[in-house]
Amino acid sequence: MSDWTVSDAYSAQKSDLMSLELETKLYEALNTEAQLARKVQEQRRQLVHSHGLFIPSIRIRTMAAEESEYVIRIRGQRVGRAVLHPPLTFSTEALDGIPGYHPVTQQPGFWGEHEGDPAYTLLLDHLKTVMEQKAPELLTYETAARWLHQAKSYAPELVKELEKRGVTAGLIWQVMRKLLAKRIPLHPFEDLLETVLEYYIVHPAGGYAPPEWTQAHPDDIVKYIAAHKKKRLPRPGRTTAAIHHLKH
Repeated sequence: MSDWTVSDAYSAQKSDLMSLELETKLYEALNTEAQLARKVQEQRRQLVHSHGLFIPSIRIRTMAAEESEYVIRIRGQRVGRAVLHPPLTFSTEALDGIPGYHPVTQQPGFWGEHEGDPAYTLLLDHLKTVMEQKAPELLTYETAARWLHQAKSYAPELVKELEKRGVTAGLIWQVMRKLLAKRIPLHPFEDLLETVLEYYIVHPAGGYAPPEWTQAHPDDIVKYIAAHKKKRLPRPGRTTAAIHHLKH
């Protein structure tokens, strides 16, 4: 038996950035009904279009559970949980059926064969809401660094000019996270980088432009960008990690 290495230990303690765990039968039902993995991938693409935020992957796995429930996790921590009953649909206007709550709004309702929302629609809506609410946490340093490296292929002179002024991937990462917290989209990314450069030119260190520029505080850069970018993202729907059940 080979020795347990540092690499093995590091892999064991590492958690997925974002994961979706489903009770086995629920996973099978949703996969049959809606090709779940493809739908989740579409949610990641929509986040790029709406927020300019790229999430590398969302791991989908099954779990043992007594109910047809799912759990959404970020870095191993539970941030959402609900119970679904496919192929039944959920409605807050129905008067009978299996009692439950909407995963996002927490409105009470019933599952049944009446007109309503399919289970997979509620799950995807919940997933979307969590991604929007937790957007700053979902932007990792590694993703920001790769995003900046990608920009070198499209705007090499711009990135070179920023680097000359002491702008690092760490600074861009913090600026991006703070912008997301203020509901300011990150795209187009080259426009964002140009605004950062503009900040450095308008606010030179010490009131002049020395050969080597000092690094500004992320909050100052964010305030400058926020004043120039008027677009704001809509507030995401409210969600909770708790699950409630109506008593018969």
